[in-house]
Order: sequence, then structure tokens, then C-alpha cells
Amino acid sequence: MPKRNNGEPDWLNGEAERATHLHDSGKKVNNPSASKMPPRTLKGFRIRQDYQQRYDVLAATVKHTEGKKGPELIEEALEMLFQKYDKVS
Repeated sequence: MPKRNNGEPDWLNGEAERATHLHDSGKKVNNPSASKMPPRTLKGFRIRQDYQQRYDVLAATVKHTEGKKGPELIEEALEMLFQKYDKVS
């Protein structure tokens, strides 16, 4: 793999240049459609291993058939839980 003067591979230098350009332009994301999504945060869950395996298979299957990604599936599941248990809304 070709390297530049700083000893880093060309692809890494390209990524660094792209990141610098993105930062200098003031944009927050390089994918404009990502800004249309609702803001998300990380939440860790402890789940059984068999549920994790089933979820991984389900998420991969649905991603290829319907285009929905994992976070969307989790949100859909949470909506069902909110409808069932959340008496506030």
C-alpha cells in the first residue's frame, strides 16, 4: 500500500483530509439524510444471549427485506411496550 511522507497509508490520509474538510465546512454530518432522523442516544440493555442471537438474525433479515435498521426495530418494540404498559401517554 503506498504511503505518504508522514508514514500513514494513503487511505488514512484521505480520510483525515475528508474529516478536516467536513470540520472546516461547519457541517455536523457528511450524510445529509442522517440529519433528518430524530436525535438518538445510547442505552445499554442486558438481555439473554438467545434473545441477542435472535435479534441479530431478525435485524439482518429485516434490513435486507424492508430496509429497516436495528435502531428502528428497537424503537418499534419500545412503542409496543409503551402502548401496553405506559398509562401516561
